[in-house]
Amino acid sequence: MVSTYQLNHDAYGSLEYKVDIAIALGMDVLILSGSAASDETAPFQKLQEAGIELILIDGDVEESGRCAYVGTDNKRAGEQGAELFAERVEHCVVGILSSPVKGKSFSSGSRQERRIGFVDAVKQKEATEHEILIAADEICPLETAEATEKIEELLGKTPGINALFCLDSASAIAAAQAVRKLEKTEEIYVACFDMPAQVEEEMKKGGIDAALVQDSKACGKLCIEILKELAAERGSVQNRRELLECEIVTSR
Repeated sequence: MVSTYQLNHDAYGSLEYKVDIAIALGMDVLILSGSAASDETAPFQKLQEAGIELILIDGDVEESGRCAYVGTDNKRAGEQGAELFAERVEHCVVGILSSPVKGKSFSSGSRQERRIGFVDAVKQKEATEHEILIAADEICPLETAEATEKIEELLGKTPGINALFCLDSASAIAAAQAVRKLEKTEEIYVACFDMPAQVEEEMKKGGIDAALVQDSKACGKLCIEILKELAAERGSVQNRRELLECEIVTSR
């Protein structure tokens, strides 16, 4: 039997609360978003002691003792970003943008992997007709208004930039607002990761041109296959990583 629970807003942020529910209900397997795990580790130990198998999606935490991780191949996603710019932007001059995580630049493993994949792919295109020049690599403030102002300043002092590669949706929203304010939506191609409602709205307004998103259907199918294996034999899945390419949604 598979059960799905919608937690209230206050409880959603607590990993320990979710783990306690899983234990109280006598679950065999818990599927959890690793991106919400923060740096808590004690709750994972409670899961192991209770004999509950853990499948993580959308953010891997190897220290969790999870039996499997299913999610985006972030390095490949960065490569996909470079391929997108090579296809859509002639003589591409790009600025890389990201929002800080817990006050540390590029401290999120997934964003760092995206950046590495992008930079590596750019190097592969050197001296080709699809050459991409990285003109800036900036960490934006967390507050949208401050981030927007910083991006406006960046575009003012680096007028040759005709593409912005945003490693997360927060920096993309700020980038979109900056590009629209400067009336450069036709001149600057903006691509980002993830597509929450604000990114979708900015795509409609023309501030964001493309979003690389997790293939949720493929992710769900892989989780089902893992559940079938665990149902057939407990403990049969150990330290498995299933990585998927992003789907690319474009407005132009």
